[in-house]
Amino acid sequence: MRDGENPATGECVKCDVGKIFNKNASSTGYCADAVSYSKIDMQYGQGATKNNRPLKDQCWILVSGADYRRCILENKPASEIFDIVQDANNAVR
Repeated sequence: MRDGENPATGECVKCDVGKIFNKNASSTGYCADAVSYSKIDMQYGQGATKNNRPLKDQCWILVSGADYRRCILENKPASEIFDIVQDANNAVR
């Protein structure tokens, strides 16, 4: 989100394009640089591809928004966030 509320004063804060509202960034007027992710990063995790990360560790298979966010932002394999098993036939359960 680019807009938010100053936690100290209640004033509306509008951040410029390329910035994101951050309630903990008072020194920068509550706006911080936004980070962009490629489609590949959003599917498999930062720096990963379908060829170097097994299906059970790819982010796109996570159902919970909070789990998916951790997989992308913390660059954790999905199987470390949620108990996912991949069998010999590559089926995930």
